[in-house]
Amino acid sequence: MSQTMAAVIAGVSMDKRAYSRLQAELDAAVSRGSISKGEPVPYDEAAKLDYLQVCMHEAMRMWPNIAIGLPRVVPHGGMTIDGFHLPAGVSVGLNPRQLGRSEEVFGHDPDTFRPERWLEASKERRYDMENRNLAFGGPSRRCPGMHLAWVVMSKVLASFFLEFDVVALNELDGEAGPGGGRWIEKGAFPLKWFGWEVELGDR
Repeated sequence: MSQTMAAVIAGVSMDKRAYSRLQAELDAAVSRGSISKGEPVPYDEAAKLDYLQVCMHEAMRMWPNIAIGLPRVVPHGGMTIDGFHLPAGVSVGLNPRQLGRSEEVFGHDPDTFRPERWLEASKERRYDMENRNLAFGGPSRRCPGMHLAWVVMSKVLASFFLEFDVVALNELDGEAGPGGGRWIEKGAFPLKWFGWEVELGDR
């Protein structure tokens, strides 16, 4: 969860348009009296923040915590996938990171953090996108803690963005930040970030 929440904060803080839209959504919720500054955001209200929810989907699509192929063994008798016959016993897998960058599934700009793609999609297409976003694993091997994790992340991220301004001070695989940190990725299961620098301020 910590890596995924960091991914959401990174994606939003590095995109001024996304940042402004999320802050506007939170400010509107405050104006309605649905949430209040200085108090944790309840899950039932965080779940109604549509833009926050799609920011979470988008960050998990781009930076899934699992960045290795999820293996399956071809069953007895073999199988044909996309015109290729695979004999029984062969290990096959799909890498969530690579699938998340598929133009066929997620549109023409899969290397761009653009939460709007989830709002623009039809109901059927969004269902397909969510099913092919393997950040929590595949349909029959989905993380049993997925729903609890989603509740926690929704509450924490809504409360975080409500209370703090955040500015990213360096870029992934870019120059070192003011503190000397160079933001890099390591590992694949789990994938982790090191050297990311941000500046926090009160909102």
